[in-house]
Amino acid sequence: MIKLYFKQSWEIIKQNKLFSGVYILGTALAIALVMTYAITWYIKIADIYPEENRSRSLYMGYLAEIDNKGWTSSSSMSRLFIETVLPQEQWGDEIETVAIMATDGEKIYSDELPEGVKASLMYACAEISQVFDYRFLYGGAFTQEDMTARTQKVFISRKCARELFGVEDAVGRRLRCNLKEYEVCGVVKDVSLFTTKSYADVWLPLSEHRSFERSGFGETAMLGEFAAVILARSSKDFDAIRERVASGIKKLNSTFTNVQLNNYGQPDNHFASGFRSYSNAPIDFSKPLTKIILILLALLLVPAINLAGIIASGMEGRLEELGIRKTFGASRRVLVKQILYENFLLTFLGGVLGLVFSYLIVYFAAPTLLLVSINDSLFSIAENQHVAITPQMLFSPAVFVAAFGVCLLLNLLAATVPACISLRKNIVDSLTDKK
Repeated sequence: MIKLYFKQSWEIIKQNKLFSGVYILGTALAIALVMTYAITWYIKIADIYPEENRSRSLYMGYLAEIDNKGWTSSSSMSRLFIETVLPQEQWGDEIETVAIMATDGEKIYSDELPEGVKASLMYACAEISQVFDYRFLYGGAFTQEDMTARTQKVFISRKCARELFGVEDAVGRRLRCNLKEYEVCGVVKDVSLFTTKSYADVWLPLSEHRSFERSGFGETAMLGEFAAVILARSSKDFDAIRERVASGIKKLNSTFTNVQLNNYGQPDNHFASGFRSYSNAPIDFSKPLTKIILILLALLLVPAINLAGIIASGMEGRLEELGIRKTFGASRRVLVKQILYENFLLTFLGGVLGLVFSYLIVYFAAPTLLLVSINDSLFSIAENQHVAITPQMLFSPAVFVAAFGVCLLLNLLAATVPACISLRKNIVDSLTDKK
């Protein structure tokens, strides 16, 4: 029976090519827009290379000093603050590791490229390759022993290796940065600019950072230039880790008289970290979430209303056909079911086309669509570079099923209402209506 419905639907679609084409194209555009928006969010929050531990990562990036008069000084954190609040001996069973890091942008040079190229730098401790799953194509990461011995080793991206040395396997080659010379110990698979927490062209030992030996600044010496990523053993441990951090700050504050430290609810999980706009204020979810809801409503409802209008117009043109079928005994239920099968088939065809459209939009318009994902320190580097979009970012069955399901539901509603209204007319009116 279902096969018969689909066969009839296909014949009707072929007979009404203009209507079918407009409907399929309208559905395709609706799904393409929804999919494009969904993919941008998927890239921001899903576990993708090299941030494949996003679901169990917590981030601390900001700290504020508030004096007795209410004046606030805010900045990143000093290494002293991170190591005081989360000393390794007190990580407990909840924390797998903590990585301290800082980012910068500088020109790097090699004998093969004496004019140099601008690159994004990440200064990090050896644990960075545990927090972020960098895939080494050649060599490996620097170790804690390398940092302690100040052997001045770095690892770089494949793109950087090609630019600096003209080859991918650059292990053992030497590059210059900040008037120092470093040996390349590893080459990693390129990191997309959209994984902003882990992105860099060159990864240097934290001990090479200009602030490594300094205690920090501000009255408490706890403000600085570093951030921290906490890798939990499970997302279930997030609350316990936050309590541990809050307890550490409380102990620190008990030693100060004129100022108090405030980290405004950090550490944040990955989703929340994307909404933190200010270093001296808590996260305000209301405005961005309202914006997201309004965008989704616009992307879903406007096409649905347009499709409902198209379907209503098409139903008016089929009143005579429906009247004849009623004359030969077709019930309203059978006719509605037939119209819904037609709609499902049209929606399916539009969904496949919309999926192709969405991938093309994301791939070719990636820098524009995801500009909000790039922080200021990376933008000057990113604006003249191709932004990498990987298959892992694009092909998410869950995202497509969700977007297609919502559009199918809206299309079914858009089809059912006009169909039911048209089928309420009696047989005589249906046969004599010439609209």
